[in-house]
Amino acid sequence: MRADNIISKSNLKNASEKSGVYWLYQQSDCGWDVAYVGISKNIRRRLMEHYRTKIFDAFFYEEQEYHSVKEREKFLLSGYKHGRGCLPLLNRQVG
Repeated sequence: MRADNIISKSNLKNASEKSGVYWLYQQSDCGWDVAYVGISKNIRRRLMEHYRTKIFDAFFYEEQEYHSVKEREKFLLSGYKHGRGCLPLLNRQVG
């Protein structure tokens, strides 16, 4: 993900209400780190829930038909784990 595609957490109210896959990012000394990858039937509502329960600085999402989001999430997490050797920090915390 290119840094110019990442959306500031202050813009949560502008997120889509459609289904899709989303990424939560934390800023570090090395730039933006993926902290969590998730799916939702309503991206904005889910991001607002995370706003209260997870530490993140920014997000990105892609709208997708809900019947295919679980496969997309699995694909993204598998690729992340293959490239980094582990899951994103907050995905590791949920199991």
